[in-house]
Amino acid sequence: MRNRQTPIANMVLYGVVMMVKEGLVTVRRESRPSEPYKQEELQKLIELEDQAKHAGRGKWSNVNPSEKIREIKWTQENPAHIVTLYNGEPVRAIIEHVRDGSTVRAFLLPDFYYITLMISGIRCPGVKLDQEGKPDLSVKIPFVDEARYFVETRLLQREVKIRLESVNNANFIGTILHPRGNIAESLLREGLAKCVDWSMAVMKDLSCAEKLRAAERIAKEKRLRLWQDFKLNAQHLNYKEKDFTGTVVEVFNGDAINVKLPNGLIKKVFFSSIRIPRDTRSVVGADGEEVVKAPPRDKNYRPLYEIPFMFEAREFLRKKLVGKKVQCVLDYISPARDNFPEKYCYTVLIGGQNVAEAMVAKGLASVVRYRQDDDQRSSCYDQLYAAENQAIKGQKGMHAKKENTLLRVNDLTLDHSRIKVQYLPSWQRALRTEGIVEFVAS
Repeated sequence: MRNRQTPIANMVLYGVVMMVKEGLVTVRRESRPSEPYKQEELQKLIELEDQAKHAGRGKWSNVNPSEKIREIKWTQENPAHIVTLYNGEPVRAIIEHVRDGSTVRAFLLPDFYYITLMISGIRCPGVKLDQEGKPDLSVKIPFVDEARYFVETRLLQREVKIRLESVNNANFIGTILHPRGNIAESLLREGLAKCVDWSMAVMKDLSCAEKLRAAERIAKEKRLRLWQDFKLNAQHLNYKEKDFTGTVVEVFNGDAINVKLPNGLIKKVFFSSIRIPRDTRSVVGADGEEVVKAPPRDKNYRPLYEIPFMFEAREFLRKKLVGKKVQCVLDYISPARDNFPEKYCYTVLIGGQNVAEAMVAKGLASVVRYRQDDDQRSSCYDQLYAAENQAIKGQKGMHAKKENTLLRVNDLTLDHSRIKVQYLPSWQRALRTEGIVEFVAS
């Protein structure tokens, strides 16, 4: 078959040849092309079809055609069950449609589940929908077409592997695995997508999340596409303050500790990107700061004991850290506000374990939410977010559904009359009573 056509026409002809060879189509033998080279092509196709018939390939096999009908599951009544079914294992899939750069439709093989997949960890610009839920083409959103084309040229109608990780309404969330790399990472590096915190938290492999953050940083630094107006907000951190090791000498209400440095100085260290339990009557903003403060309590109000899980958070830190050596890595400096000084926020490690992550995993602290363009956060933010998701799922600590009970404490510093009559005799009989020193007056 002589090459007398354009490259595109040759590609089409190659596809036709392969389908005839596999017995997937029938050659129209009644056609009589006038050009000699087309007559040669037709004769070659007839020969290939005869070979396929002789070999019993495709439609020429002796198998009952009804046995070759695929049972496609177009709708999924219980998406979470399918995620559990595959248990995080990569599953073969064919990408059938690209809705936008971060959303595709695919067939899962060999079961032929037809799913809508949101790519884990990222979001690309999407087409605006009208009141009827249809694409409104009159509204032009930058880089929508570029992101979709980027994915189409690399994945459309290709066989890939998908790791299903979670569900969001009727949509699946997962990572697309391709031999040539992670499409999410490529989109971020080109400035065609942005990282999404809640979606990154469901990723099975947190090392992938770190790679996504790194790819996004590259696009930000180069100010590519979605980041063309990005202004770097990096803080000039004092590297003498940035990294140090010391001994914990005091624990505050769960969000900070005092660390004694080798030179004898005491430094107050706040935990990055977490917040401790708060008065339920206050309103907290997305950044973790109180938007509306709780109404004033009486003069004997003690938040450590009366706010649910604040005492447990403090006790967790006291037992784990006091008298122990820790490594502190500075993440960011929170500016002064509302008459409070600036706060130096650190990732604190003991024996290689992230203390903040351990608190969040037990439901003794929650993770602060940030704007997508705010990089002033913990260097282990994705791990914190994942730990919080697990704590919520396990209903641990402050995420438990049962009603929180207040810690009842008898403050004898306020009522001295009860000490001699009610408590002293029992303490004397016990000879030894354990206690925790809360304050040193002198």
